[in-house]
Formats: sequence, C-alpha cells, structure tokens
Amino acid sequence: MIRTKKNPGFSMMELLITLALLGVLAAFTVPQLFMTSSINANAKYTKTAHDVALMVSTAYERYKVANQGVVSPDAQFSDLVGYMNYVKLDTSNSTIIDEPPTGMWRSATRRTCGPQYVGTHYCYFLHNGAVIWYVNLYYFKSSNSTNAIWFNLDPDGSGPAEALQLWLTYNGYVYTVKNLPTTMTMGYIFSTSTQSPTTQDASWFNGF
Repeated sequence: MIRTKKNPGFSMMELLITLALLGVLAAFTVPQLFMTSSINANAKYTKTAHDVALMVSTAYERYKVANQGVVSPDAQFSDLVGYMNYVKLDTSNSTIIDEPPTGMWRSATRRTCGPQYVGTHYCYFLHNGAVIWYVNLYYFKSSNSTNAIWFNLDPDGSGPAEALQLWLTYNGYVYTVKNLPTTMTMGYIFSTSTQSPTTQDASWFNGF
C-alpha cells in the first residue's frame, strides 16, 4: 500500500479564521491596556497629591511649634520649606511646568521658575519626581480660617500631566482649589487678593 504524506500546513480558510479571531481579541484588549495605564497614572498622581498635602500640613505644624505656637500673618510658603523633604530648589528658569486648569495666577499654559517681571517663581523638586511651584508674592495676611496661601503641584515634573492647585489655610488644612470651603483671602504685595472655589481640578485628581 502506498501512503501519501499529509501536508502539515494550514489552509487559507484556517489562516483567515485565525486572523479574524486575533482581530476581535485586539479590538477588546488593546484599548483596555491603554485605559489601565491611564488609570494607574491617575492613581499614582493622586497619591502624590496626598503625600504632598500631608508634607505641607506637617511642615506648617512644625513651623508653628518652632515659633512658639504662632504662625505669622506675614508667613509665605517659603517659610515652610525648611520643614519639608525635597531634593533641590530651582530658580534658574530652566524648569517648565504645566498650569492647573483653574485657580490663582493662571494666565498661561506653561510656567517657568526663576525671577520674573514681578516676584520670583520657585520650583521644589521632590523625591517622587513631582515639582512644587509657587510665587513669592502671597502671604496669609490675617489669622482667620479664611486666610490661605497657595501653590501648584506638577505630579510628573515637566511631563504631560497638568498641575493641581493646592491651598493651605491659616488653620493648617490643605484643600484643592475646587474644594475650598469658602472664598479665601490672602495678602498680595501691598494689597489683598481672593480666590473662590472653582469648578475643576486637574483631570487626574481623584480627591482626598
């Protein structure tokens, strides 16, 4: 008996069916992978905001203890940084960060550090890669719970994520600009400035 050898390859129909199945799987899997990556990034940035808020409120309490339990109405954010944990300070205009979507001092989409026409922009680099940005023109002004100072947090340090604006009230609480409990007042050079709660925080922020 003569045996014929069967072709071990795939037929054209089998290949087409396999490719069709792979296409269906890719249609469901690939978008989910991108979505998961985005969710993970948002969770990471939100944790960074939590950590920074805790660091700032702790620095505020340490500053208060160091000053016999009194926080000067003239205190600025720079008075607290000696009690914070950061890698370096940049005032060279070499750092560029994104603006928050809403909040005080927002007039451009990008901000640099260093001396400006009015005041100086300070960038503090943190160990987790984030950057704290603030301008040295604001202070508490008074000792009411409705007095506050503000700063911006760039969670990825000049990366694509927009910044989040945070507010430290005179009684030591940290809020985002969207979640301010009321209109806040602060000293601004030789005048007064106010900020009401806004409708939006950074898109990645999931809340405290």
